[in-house]
Amino acid sequence: MTSFQKWLTTFVEEKEVDMSEFLNAHVQVGDVVQGLINTVGSEQAQAKDILVKIDFHNGNINHFFAHLAQALTPEDVENQKQAMLNAMIGAET
Repeated sequence: MTSFQKWLTTFVEEKEVDMSEFLNAHVQVGDVVQGLINTVGSEQAQAKDILVKIDFHNGNINHFFAHLAQALTPEDVENQKQAMLNAMIGAET
């Protein structure tokens, strides 16, 4: 687990974010969080900075997640879920 993944996991747990909440017709909060975990370090750093600023100003982080969800297609979500499943199966063997 990377330091960003640890931070983001802790952050959403502390904020009691509902990972199953749908942000649009096909993307849940958990899909966006997983997308952030899977992205490159520079984008992770930008997302972390934005989330920290939103939190500091007592803003709604789901608005940021909804903004990010606009870039995810149903195929992106399905590919992420398949990759997670494959990683879980690989970890069990």
